Amino acid sequence: MINSTTTPLYKYLQKQHADDMVNLGRIRVGTLWDFKNEKAHGSVIGDQMEGYRQFNLTTLDGRSQTINDTIGGMTFKNVTIGGTGHLISFGDSAEHNYYMYCASAENSDVIQKAFSANAVVEITDVPAFYDAITDRLKVLKLASGDVIVDDCVYEQKQTYGFPQKGKVNYRKPVVPVWRQKDPTYAYQKEVRGIWVPTSPRSMPVIIEVPEIRTVCRLIDL
Repeated sequence: MINSTTTPLYKYLQKQHADDMVNLGRIRVGTLWDFKNEKAHGSVIGDQMEGYRQFNLTTLDGRSQTINDTIGGMTFKNVTIGGTGHLISFGDSAEHNYYMYCASAENSDVIQKAFSANAVVEITDVPAFYDAITDRLKVLKLASGDVIVDDCVYEQKQTYGFPQKGKVNYRKPVVPVWRQKDPTYAYQKEVRGIWVPTSPRSMPVIIEVPEIRTVCRLIDL
């Protein structure tokens, strides 16, 4: 399912990896949770909040409130919070450790410098590109189902709710957690393709997809 209408897309890489992508169709397909590792990927590519967001329940008027509600997949039965600043926090994680291939909607010097890239590959036909990867992942029995391609949405991952008469009023996220990124990453204008892995222990893979060579070209810097 190609929800993003953005085309072309741009991939920021080191020159050797860009050459491999254009000439061999060789790419690295990462996983959602692997990108939580900022130590391995740095703070531009890595994000310790990747695939996760946090809900915070609090009272500001100093009066106790008993909650009977379901919020972000969490069910609260007769849970009492009270006192100004009293806080309950819980997380909402992505359902799967999705396989993921990301690119940018913009060819930008700012993005290139942030990624320390010395090469940019233009993806000229986005549906054909992601469909070819899908076919290869299925052949390798790494993923099931079709790809979902969509734009990232940049908004705060901290949501606050305030109980009233047992129910909680809060700003409900409008997108799946795998599409949500902190606003500090907004300059990247990221578009993501995700696949459901066949194994819960999915790991990043390097694969060759020769078919993508016809829709990828190296841009002169």
